[in-house]
Amino acid sequence: MSYDVTIAAHRAMRTDLVEAWAGERSLALAKEPDHLVLGSPSSGEFIEVWGPDPAEADDFDEMLAAACLAPRWMVQLSTTAGATKATITLLRTLARHIAEQTDGAAMDPRRDGLIWPRGRRKMAVPAVERSTSMVRMDWFVPPSRWADAAGQIVDLLARRCPEALPTRYGHWEPPPHRFDRAEPQPFTEAVRGAADDYLFWRASRPCFGGSANPPNPAAGDERPTVGRIELSFDGGLVRADDRWREALVDLFATAARTFGAFFAAAQEEPGHLVSRNRSWPTKESLTHSAEHILNGQTWQGLPPVPMWLSWYGRPYADLVTPGLVRASEQIRPRADLPAVVPPPELTYRHRPAIVGADGSVSTDPPRPGDQASFIPDLEGI
Repeated sequence: MSYDVTIAAHRAMRTDLVEAWAGERSLALAKEPDHLVLGSPSSGEFIEVWGPDPAEADDFDEMLAAACLAPRWMVQLSTTAGATKATITLLRTLARHIAEQTDGAAMDPRRDGLIWPRGRRKMAVPAVERSTSMVRMDWFVPPSRWADAAGQIVDLLARRCPEALPTRYGHWEPPPHRFDRAEPQPFTEAVRGAADDYLFWRASRPCFGGSANPPNPAAGDERPTVGRIELSFDGGLVRADDRWREALVDLFATAARTFGAFFAAAQEEPGHLVSRNRSWPTKESLTHSAEHILNGQTWQGLPPVPMWLSWYGRPYADLVTPGLVRASEQIRPRADLPAVVPPPELTYRHRPAIVGADGSVSTDPPRPGDQASFIPDLEGI
């Protein structure tokens, strides 16, 4: 038996980080082929440091994964189960040091809690109104997968992006229901919902919130109706930290696989104003609004304009390209992306916003004849 602590790290731990820490405490350090050994000449006890090994969020306990933004590496510290209190304290101190220096988090399973960080991740933001962009993520799900997708939302967000979990949710403003992580079932059932329900929720910075539209067979004509799950993020806050950008890319791709999405898209919409984590549009955001993609709740085909991120699941994976397509390393609005789009027979007609002579902005809603000339069987998975 041993006493173990696990670290989820965004950046790889360097050997010299541990060497310097050990030297400051006059601890002996030996380099084995696959790990480090720190020992105290006075006590005769030792601490082993294993890693860093490549890892992702699913490799960690939910609490630990949620505490590290975009985890990329695993480090494990170990000593004997009967080690003295002084050695265990030393091990926990080293774990915290490594976690801090690698933008990570450390967890002690024996004490069922985090060593570092303490408390939830917090973002320092100005209290005044400010300009920002909105990063929208949409996942489109066939009716046969909707119930399973709804049941996956809470666990997925709790591990990958707890800031996107609901604080309050409902079908109208202000959202009447408070979300309880210990009892998520009422929220999950609300997402599954009746066919004509629209559920939305508020979340925590940098996530504004999300929404869910169940498939509604009664809403369409001959075109297929589909389910849609959406999250929106404060682009200004995400841009300020590259770890957040990578966390969103991970969330986007993992959610697409988990939900069984046949298509997913992430777009940046410039020109929003935000205060107290509530956003509202401006003339700029209306002029350069994100592509809605659906016509009501019916699927009209793939978007004919570039997306920052795209995901092609079956059946589109066989017609375009499988999996994740990233048009730009950095988050960029549509106007700044390369004009790479799917084949024309798979895309619907684009109707951009109309800017009047007086500067007013109005939308040109999609029409039944706008749909793609070929829409595959979305249940053909």
